[in-house]
Parts: sequence; structure tokens; C-alpha cells
Amino acid sequence: YFAISLEADGTLAWGQTVPAEVRAVDIFEDNSSVLYGKLEGNTTFSDSVVVEGNTDNRNSLFVVKADADGNYIWGKPIRGEISNGSSLLGDQNIERTSIRALADDSVLVAGHFWQTIAFDDINQAFTAAQTGSKKDSFVAKLSSNGVFEWATQISAAASEVINDIDSYADGSSIITGFFDERLTIGDAFLEGRSGRGDLFAAKINSDGGFTIPVNRVIDESGNPAESLTEEVVINRSSLSGSPLFISAATSTDGTKVILTYDEDLSNQTAATTAFDVTV
Repeated sequence: YFAISLEADGTLAWGQTVPAEVRAVDIFEDNSSVLYGKLEGNTTFSDSVVVEGNTDNRNSLFVVKADADGNYIWGKPIRGEISNGSSLLGDQNIERTSIRALADDSVLVAGHFWQTIAFDDINQAFTAAQTGSKKDSFVAKLSSNGVFEWATQISAAASEVINDIDSYADGSSIITGFFDERLTIGDAFLEGRSGRGDLFAAKINSDGGFTIPVNRVIDESGNPAESLTEEVVINRSSLSGSPLFISAATSTDGTKVILTYDEDLSNQTAATTAFDVTV
């Protein structure tokens, strides 16, 4: 593999051999660059930059920074693991998807993994919510010196993939992708359709956390309704013969709407995800 840099007129500025599978690149304002890809084992990029990946023939990801002349400055691995000697996935235990160079010379990376993944510096490891061929996603930030600052995990009931990532001036970022069934983001979740592949977008704070909007039920004057006892819950489900909910109430902090229904109809009602609450 190789990386090249071109001048504005298309002439070659520099060319560099990359001793691993590079799949994504981004450029900083000073014309330095960051490379993102996959490697096997310990890989030497230069005399001063050696990325220590998995040594058991399983893949690791790498993030490597090069200066404006193409000289490697630092490198960092992201290691995926498959427990119990599983051969279900072969060496495909981790994949990169997107990278973004930020104005302060830090770096955001996104990808997905099967079973477990580990990040140096912050002593952080994630375990996928599902087993087998289903995967979870991650987003991580590295400092300008190649030190991991934080990492966060995104899970779905089946699988999900982060397709792209971008950043805002305040250091927060936005990710986009698709998921199957239910997607967990921080302490919130999105309901999707089984086997259909729904799209999503989510904003990540500068510290790697998620700001979850507080969705309150409000009365006709626009004021939060802390306790609802006589409201009408209108079921918009397309399920044939699905029942109306009996009542609804908000939790004390206003972050949840609690719906009640007849236990005899629980199977149909539990499958309903589309409804309106009207005071």
C-alpha cells in the first residue's frame, strides 16, 4: 500500500510506502495527515514508529500520523479479540469505517467490531452486545500526540454500522449509519424494523458522551405534565386490531412516558411502537 500527496497543480509533493492495509486518510490544516486502516501483528512504519497489533493472525486497526513531508510521527493500534478460539469470523474481528482530522490536531475514528475491542492509554475495553456474526460500533478520539482520550460504544439488537463521522467547532461530532431492530446510544435507544436496516444520526459531546433530549408530555398550554390520568392515548399502529392504551404518565424527571394496557392484550400492545399521547 502507499500514500501520496499532490500539490495544488497536481505535481507530486511526496510519496510514502504504507506497510499495512490503509483505507482512509484525512488532512490537517498544516498539511500533515492521518492514515487509518488494518494490520496484522507488529508493524514497522519507520524506525521510530512501530504499531503493536495482535500477534495471533487476527486483525488490528491502526491510526498513524505523518507530517507535511510524509514522515511518520506516531502510530497507535486498536485491537479486536475473539474469545474461546472462535473461528466463526476468521481474522475479521474488527473493521474501520471513518476518520476525521480536527482543527486542534486531534483525531476521531469510527469502526465496528465483533466480541471485544481494547483501547490503549485509557484502559478501555468494550464487549459486543450480541454474539456470532453480529457487530457493535465504536467512536474514539486521539490527542494530537496520538493518545486515546475517550472511546464510546454503540450497540444494536442485531447489527449496526457507522458510515461516516464529522465534527463541529466546539469539539462535538456527529455520526451517521444504519442499524437493525433497536439501537442503543448512551442511555437512550431508537426503535427500528427487524431485517430492514434503518438509518440514524447521533451527536456526540466533546468528551465522548451523548446529550439525550428530554422528551416531555405537555398539556394544552405547553407546560410539562408530571402526572397524566385522564389523557387519551391514540394508537397509530398499523397492526390489525391492535388495542388502545388505557392511560399514560410521565416519570418524575420527565424523561419517560409510562403506558398501561390490559394484560390480556399485552402481546399485541408490546409490539406497537407508533402512538400519540394527547392531554
